[in-house]
Amino acid sequence: TTKRIRQEQARLRMVLVGSLVVLGIALAIGIWLSVRTPGDRAAIEGNVKVDGADLEKGNIVFVPEDKSKSPVSVPITRGGYLTGSGSGPFIGPNTVQIFGSGTEIVAVRFNTESKKTIEIKAGANKEDFLDVMSK
Repeated sequence: TTKRIRQEQARLRMVLVGSLVVLGIALAIGIWLSVRTPGDRAAIEGNVKVDGADLEKGNIVFVPEDKSKSPVSVPITRGGYLTGSGSGPFIGPNTVQIFGSGTEIVAVRFNTESKKTIEIKAGANKEDFLDVMSK
C-alpha cells in the first residue's frame, strides 16, 4: 500500500507539472499575441469635420489599394478617431471613406464615391479631414 501511495503521488506530480507547463505555454502565447504588432499595419489618428463642425459619430474606412487586403473601419467619436497598429490600416496607399451615423450626413463623394487617397506609413500616422461636406 505504501508503494501504491507513492506511485499515485508521483502520477499526480507529473499531472501537475504537465498542467503547469501547458498553462505557462498558453500564457506566453497569449501575451505574445496581445503585444505583437502586425508588420503590415500602422497606427493612425486624426480629426474629422463636416461643414466645419466635428463629426460627432461615424466611421472612417481605409480601403487598401492592394485588393488582397481588407478595408479597415475605425469609429469616429466627437470629431476624432484613433486606432493602434494592431487593428490599424494597412501600410501603403489607401482610399479614405467617411460615413456619418444617424442624422449626421456625409456626401457620397466622401464615402462610397471617394477618390481621396492617402499614404499610410509604418509607425504612427496623423491625418485630419477638415473639409468634408454634407452636400
